[in-house]
Amino acid sequence: MKKRLLKFILALFVSISPILTITNVLAIDENYEPTVMPSREYEHIDTPITNSNTRSRARSNLQAKYSSVDNGFVTDVKNQGSNGNCWAYAACSVAESYLIKHGMASKNIDLSEAHLTYYMYNNTGDPYSNTDGDRTIVTSPKGYAGVGADPRAVELALSTFGLAEESGYPESLLNNGMSGTKADQYNTKYLLTNSKLICSDNTQNYKDQIKQAIFDNGSVFATYYDQGNYYGNKNSYYNPDKKNILNHAISIVGWDDNFDKTNFNSQPTENGAWLIKNSWGPGFGDSGYFWMSYEESSLGYVYSFDFTKNDHLGIYQYDGTQNPLCSASITYTNIADVYKVTKDKENLTAVSIGSKSIGVAYKLKIYTNLQDPNNPIAGTLAIEQEETIQNVGMNYVQLNKEISLQNGTYYAIVIEPRYGQQLNIFADQTNTNFLDVQYQCDYSNEYCMLKNGNNWIKQGEGNNALTYRIKGITNKYTLNKTSMNLAVGNSEQLIASRSGGSWRSSNTGIATVDTNGNVKGVGQGKTTITYTVNGIELPCEVEVTDNNPITDIKLNKEILYLNQGGYETLTETILPQNATGDHTVTWSSENTNIAKVSQSGTVSAVGPGQTNIVVRTSNGKVARCKVVIQAPLQSISLSEKDFTMKKGEEKTLTVSYNPSNTTDNKNISWTSSNSSVVSVFNGKIKANNPGFATISARCNGKVATTTVAVISPMTSIQLDKSTVSINPNDSTNLNVSYSPSDTTDNKSVSWYSSDSSIASVNNGKVVGIKPGIAMIYAECNGKKTSCEVKVKGNVSLKGFTWQVYDDRILIGTAYGANTDVRFTFKSYNLSTHQWVTLGENKTSNWQTWNPQKGNYWIYVEATTPDGYTTNQVMCFAVGKNYAPYVSLNGFTWQVFSDRINIGTAYSTNTTGVRFTFKSYNLDTKKWTALSNEKASNWQTWYPKKGNYWIYVEATLPNGYKTNQVMCFAVGRNY
Repeated sequence: MKKRLLKFILALFVSISPILTITNVLAIDENYEPTVMPSREYEHIDTPITNSNTRSRARSNLQAKYSSVDNGFVTDVKNQGSNGNCWAYAACSVAESYLIKHGMASKNIDLSEAHLTYYMYNNTGDPYSNTDGDRTIVTSPKGYAGVGADPRAVELALSTFGLAEESGYPESLLNNGMSGTKADQYNTKYLLTNSKLICSDNTQNYKDQIKQAIFDNGSVFATYYDQGNYYGNKNSYYNPDKKNILNHAISIVGWDDNFDKTNFNSQPTENGAWLIKNSWGPGFGDSGYFWMSYEESSLGYVYSFDFTKNDHLGIYQYDGTQNPLCSASITYTNIADVYKVTKDKENLTAVSIGSKSIGVAYKLKIYTNLQDPNNPIAGTLAIEQEETIQNVGMNYVQLNKEISLQNGTYYAIVIEPRYGQQLNIFADQTNTNFLDVQYQCDYSNEYCMLKNGNNWIKQGEGNNALTYRIKGITNKYTLNKTSMNLAVGNSEQLIASRSGGSWRSSNTGIATVDTNGNVKGVGQGKTTITYTVNGIELPCEVEVTDNNPITDIKLNKEILYLNQGGYETLTETILPQNATGDHTVTWSSENTNIAKVSQSGTVSAVGPGQTNIVVRTSNGKVARCKVVIQAPLQSISLSEKDFTMKKGEEKTLTVSYNPSNTTDNKNISWTSSNSSVVSVFNGKIKANNPGFATISARCNGKVATTTVAVISPMTSIQLDKSTVSINPNDSTNLNVSYSPSDTTDNKSVSWYSSDSSIASVNNGKVVGIKPGIAMIYAECNGKKTSCEVKVKGNVSLKGFTWQVYDDRILIGTAYGANTDVRFTFKSYNLSTHQWVTLGENKTSNWQTWNPQKGNYWIYVEATTPDGYTTNQVMCFAVGKNYAPYVSLNGFTWQVFSDRINIGTAYSTNTTGVRFTFKSYNLDTKKWTALSNEKASNWQTWYPKKGNYWIYVEATLPNGYKTNQVMCFAVGRNY
């Protein structure tokens, strides 16, 4: 099964390794997937981070074992599936238990985890348009359903928009492109009032407080570090490793002080455990529950939540993101949030304050009808209360009286901490530095004020702009109708949003009204029915007729939002329902390019924009529904995907939108995962250095990425030496350098020697073998360089020797050498004073000499391959003249791919030797002349496969001849 873990770093979310499969748990016929939320380290908000008054309120007579499950305060176990939103399941479960425990809901209550998950990260604004510009952007590829949540952000979401019912926003929406409007976000039934952080960690020190909260409210919200191999077969969990991180949220629904420590795989030191409700379905643990040791070190962020029904409540607030990491310390000064009233018939009834500090005394003041929104006290002081911060978390302060708010005016919530006491208040702030979640606040319409001397400074300006989490809670007063048509004798009920008021009719001769709002037509005419509550009057204009015609037509919706290509059917209601006459209606659209409507009321979304759908009765009564057609951005893509660039190269990426006519904002945010490798600005990318970087384009939560590989091709290689001289058996190292130095090409070098008998090479190490010159080559990616290596040689001449024959004299020299030696022999006639070269650059140290009678010097010079020379001279007296001769001294040959070269070694004391070559095929018994009396002692031969004799004959100018024969086997055709 697939499991996801993410890790918070500075409250960001980063992926870590999957957890181990949980074994030895009670099996129920249901698959479960132990998916967790991002892992993060516990952090203290303050030291200590706890409700100091919680400890004092905990009763000492709490029973040793208690279960809210057994007492009917806990709803059924749910299964979060593959989504990483365990925090939403834990929060909804805690809320459900609270509402059941306090008689505010039945055991069947089912709150929507999908609604909480989606709007945690997808703010659409609020009914007062104070947070419309605030955005929480999930940059993680796992999306809002998988990125998890900081437990401190959960209380913010619950107090900002609250909890909706599952029936309206089922979990299946999360995996099927969930979307919604401002009306959807605030279509909630319950709202968090107080959130009490009992402790952030060290839960053993707060057992009584946690128990008391469970006993009072049914459960608490908590987190811990889930690690699969620490679950025991007794449906228990204890990790002996002292973990200070969390990755999973749950609700604690009971305890047992005597739960045996032997039930855990790794035994704690003491008995006792918490009863945990999980969100992996009833197939996990004991029907979805398990026991956690009191000594579990990772258990923390234990919250107790209070809720109220969201019954026509209004929330004035500026903090539209759930950034949990911002706060402001206030000492020796005052702060205020100033709001503009934009609704009719509202009374301010409560204030909500988020605080990291506890026990701070302060004055709460409400000013209305401000003359200047930049001066929170430039108005009427409507109320002043002495209060104390009760919770680390959200604090819901009920006003001592309701304060009437007038549409179009400004009012201020002013907080004056007691002199010398520090109030650390929750705040909202833009932060785009996080890895997986970014927060963007729009301060343009906010009046978040800090007192500085006698002046008030707006906090939504400058580099450190922020918004205080101070909310104004109002009661909204409405009637279900503002006008009514009745026939004489008919009745209809008006329903008020608030009870406890009084009803009256301006003319009881036309219509009467009872204490329940039932209006009865008495006589023809017009009158006003008024409902008065808390000083607010809600009128309804009533017209009474003495017949029963169609008086009105209504649609089931006043405004309809559709995505392009969608459709929905509107339903009309003719009033009164028992009206006589023709009930036929006609449907039309004011702009068919935007929306069309059938005569059955089905509206089809054609293109983006706004228009009205109109329905008319037969007697001309009209109802309209405003239709807003949206083309939401589904995805974006880049013009190139995963490509390679050379260092220094530039190119521009473009973005395509799907659909192309989207109505969403098309602003693109470009980022590079490594700007030192690839930088990007407005889509223009530049390859800076070799490596890899991911270019991301973001627009309205949609992300498109491409991976860019930057290469630096190799242009050449060089050796650190171009020539080197060494002795035999000595070595030297050659080192390779690359151009450019940061090349990304393979740097494996191949080494070879032009003559490994002279010098060998292995991985750059050159060893001299014997005297001579060899080229050492290094090759890499087709690039080649070389170094000339000279292996030094030496030779010494050690005297002459000679052999006298009838026709010649053989002159020889004795020598010592460590290399090949070439010899040059010369004679110098002491009578004619002329030099004659007898043999030059020859390998033999013997030389045939055919001198004339006389006295000579014999000179011999020895030369090594690397150019070293030495010589010696001897006097020689010749007593007669010697005839020329030639002798053949064997064969040599060279085999090539297309031919064979045959050569003969010979010696002579004269010039003009001519050579004749023949071959005899031993198979065909035929001679073939290869050449006839040529000057060269070499012959090119192109034989067929077979066996041969090779015959060579040497002829001197005086006719003297000699020959030799060799057998030769040829293995293929040439």
